[in-house]
Amino acid sequence: MYKIGQSYFKKLVLFVVSVSVCFLLHSLLPVRVARSQITQDFVQVKNESPAKTLIDKAQAYNDRGQFRFSIPILEQAISLAQKSQDKETITIAQGVLGNAYILAGEYDRALGAYQTSLKLAQEIGNDRYITIALNSQVNLLQTRQGRYLAQALAASQEKDSQEQARLSALAEQDKNDALVAANRAIEVSKTVGGIPQVKALLNIINISSPHEDLAARYRESAIAIIDKLPPSRSKAYVLIQLAQDQKDKAKVDSLEKASAISGNINDLRTQSFALGALGRYYEQAGIIRCLEKY
Repeated sequence: MYKIGQSYFKKLVLFVVSVSVCFLLHSLLPVRVARSQITQDFVQVKNESPAKTLIDKAQAYNDRGQFRFSIPILEQAISLAQKSQDKETITIAQGVLGNAYILAGEYDRALGAYQTSLKLAQEIGNDRYITIALNSQVNLLQTRQGRYLAQALAASQEKDSQEQARLSALAEQDKNDALVAANRAIEVSKTVGGIPQVKALLNIINISSPHEDLAARYRESAIAIIDKLPPSRSKAYVLIQLAQDQKDKAKVDSLEKASAISGNINDLRTQSFALGALGRYYEQAGIIRCLEKY
């Protein structure tokens, strides 16, 4: 049996904690990116209405994590848009409402809002909104799948085999549903381009674990689109998400680009997130090299 000194044991513990933090951030990142997508992509309609003004206000609350304020405002916006039968505005509002419910931890309601947004987007024939709604569903289903898996593990530790089986089945269903939505997003996003298409490409890589050659093609397509995009919060976020699927120099390059972009647009919150991910990568790489000696 190998003997590990106290200092190396502490490093091992730090490594385990770092990995746990990374898994948590990985589960939260899609939510943040989804919210950023709807903020940046949905709200490009120049015709302002009282309902759209309310949506903008709700988004500001969402960005600060104050979902308790944003939810009633969005419900009011939906009510106003329904009176004028403005399906486009309802589509937008339902997407933002889904983000608010995610912040509240109400995943079932969030999924319902995204499904309503998708249905309306299909009715008005807007491929951009369809892609965004599908991407949001993928992100949510992945997050909920992770929660079900964690709950299934807890049930297993409590020797509750029936509950474990139930939760595992729910996790598997979310995984399958996410894959279906991701494949649909890939097809629809071809006519859309931009951030929605990048998200669709990155989602399919993450979910389906395709053959490396196919994954590389998806990745290259995403990078080619990203390189042509103007600086924005959404661009910084997709670079951070891209980095999760990359290794070593490519990962560092993407995170440094995300940090530079967010710094140039004075988005300190996004920049801190990019720098945090970069710092964790360096920290883990150092710990792993240390442990490989043993």
